[in-house]
Amino acid sequence: MEREKTEELLRKYYEGLTSDEEEAQIRELLDKKEAYGEYASDRSLLSAGKTVVPEPSAEFMKNLEAVTRQGEPRWVSRRLYRYVMSVAAGIALMLGSYFIFRTASAGEPADTFSDPELAMAEVRNILLNVSQNMNTGTGALRTINTFDRSLSRLRNLNDLDATSEEKDNKND
Repeated sequence: MEREKTEELLRKYYEGLTSDEEEAQIRELLDKKEAYGEYASDRSLLSAGKTVVPEPSAEFMKNLEAVTRQGEPRWVSRRLYRYVMSVAAGIALMLGSYFIFRTASAGEPADTFSDPELAMAEVRNILLNVSQNMNTGTGALRTINTFDRSLSRLRNLNDLDATSEEKDNKND
């Protein structure tokens, strides 16, 4: 009878449906000598919740506040810090807007060549340099292309081997 009652109370306990009185009953039932082996894990779990944690005293709370407030700056230095940071933000905002409006109002660039033939020769020179420099990075790709061609030849050899094996199988 006690075993069924113990199991029922434990089931309710694990579902979170027990009251304080029922939990006390479970502890009493599990403290009995015959329940030691069978319900040892349940007993250790319930005995862990038996300890009462004392409330902190008022002196403890004062000491805690003294320790935590020790590293914080005083209100005067906070106020000075906020003032300095707001001035710095204002200066950064003014400098940023100056550079934005300066570049936006620059408009179109002025002509630098008075002779159109000379300007065209300079454009051709620049485009020639650009086209020569564009092809410098493709040298490494040539080795990859040759490697790929070699792999293609090897794939063809695999196909040849498969067909020769098929022919041998047919001849047998």
